[in-house]
Amino acid sequence: MGTSDLQIQTENGHIGMPSNLCCVVVEYCPGGALKSYLIKNRRRKLAFKVVVQLALDLARGLSYLHMKKIVHRDVKTENMLLDKTRTLKIADFGVARIEASNPHDMTGETGTLGYMAPE
Repeated sequence: MGTSDLQIQTENGHIGMPSNLCCVVVEYCPGGALKSYLIKNRRRKLAFKVVVQLALDLARGLSYLHMKKIVHRDVKTENMLLDKTRTLKIADFGVARIEASNPHDMTGETGTLGYMAPE
């Protein structure tokens, strides 16, 4: 999943990757969490086009994860980030798992209570 093609510019201007360093690089999403965006805009109705675009972004992201056999297990508005063009990005894969071949192996109490299915 990761890549070793990352190059870091050092203080003296050289580009290289230190062999004893591990780092995680993530995209900066200045729009913040979808929950904050919705709270900030609660007084005015969001345009239908905006709502549809956010829903499509989420559906595409979840479809991609499903295609890669990844189960997020904590999908909620706090874990959806917006970039500078208001494109939705799924975040916080802390409890995500690779889909098990046996569905009983995917059981357990994970996620956020208010977003969980009642069963």
